[in-house]
Amino acid sequence: MWVEGKWKGKGRVLDHFFRYREEFSFVKSREGLYRYVSEFKIPLIGITLGGETGFLRLIPDKEDPSSGKAELVCCQSMGICDTLEGTYNKDKIEVNSTNIIRVATATPPFTTELRKRFIRKDGELIAEMDLGSTKHATRPHLTATFTKE
Repeated sequence: MWVEGKWKGKGRVLDHFFRYREEFSFVKSREGLYRYVSEFKIPLIGITLGGETGFLRLIPDKEDPSSGKAELVCCQSMGICDTLEGTYNKDKIEVNSTNIIRVATATPPFTTELRKRFIRKDGELIAEMDLGSTKHATRPHLTATFTKE
């Protein structure tokens, strides 16, 4: 699968004009199952802001194994865990939240919806995330561009 491997890149939080560096990897555990680990930092000073970890499951379509159903389970350092489901094909993984839970000490505004996209384009990977919260409707939140190591 094209998303497998270690990726490094730069991104920005769209509604705050905040920039960050991120490294993540998808490591194959077995056919159709990938372990996902991500860490993001402030550029120049290198302070880790957080990260997430989880698993990506890809269930191929019987007629076209290059596409099918995608499931992503993520736990984030800020105390949020989410499950997302959607689809994948030869150039894109797109998933939407089906369940979001948080620890008791999480602070508002609370995340109410997530949409994540991993897009392969011209040898790079573009990651996009839309976020809805108790403060605003779902809207574009993050965008980042990565190269494979």
